[in-house]
Amino acid sequence: MRALLPLFLVLAAPAALAQAVLVDRLAAVVDAHPITRSAADARATLLGAPPSGEARDKARAEALTSLIDDWLIHLDAERRGLTVTPEEVEHALAEVAEQNHLTVSALLTEVTRHGFTSDGYRVELKRQLLEFKWLNTTADRASRPSDPEALMTFMASERVRLLAALRQQVAIEVKR
Repeated sequence: MRALLPLFLVLAAPAALAQAVLVDRLAAVVDAHPITRSAADARATLLGAPPSGEARDKARAEALTSLIDDWLIHLDAERRGLTVTPEEVEHALAEVAEQNHLTVSALLTEVTRHGFTSDGYRVELKRQLLEFKWLNTTADRASRPSDPEALMTFMASERVRLLAALRQQVAIEVKR
């Protein structure tokens, strides 16, 4: 009986493979981390991309670049020991609600109208907080301007510079 079981598995495998269903496609691989086409589509939708056409394709490409950048930041932040706690996310959520003169519950109701789930919005806040910590930790402190407007411009250019450096250190394969 034991000898029949492996034989059955070998004979049944082609039938199981013939019934396989494509669930998703790879859009990119960043340092062995897969980024799926559905993730790029979801990000494009959240960014307001139209449902189809050339504008959708452009938005998907921008979304994919954004997801690659997110993963590069995540890897570097992890290497540096930077983390975001659930308490920090909840504090940020409360701050966003207060800035918009809403309760947290009303804010979460509002964000669901814009395509997020409550958990998805918290994930996005966590991503933004991690990027903020990463940028504040890695940006050139000696060159930081004190003027708030100049600081915003400086931090944006530092983000581009730092991400370009990270792209040189990591294997990135974009699928077509």
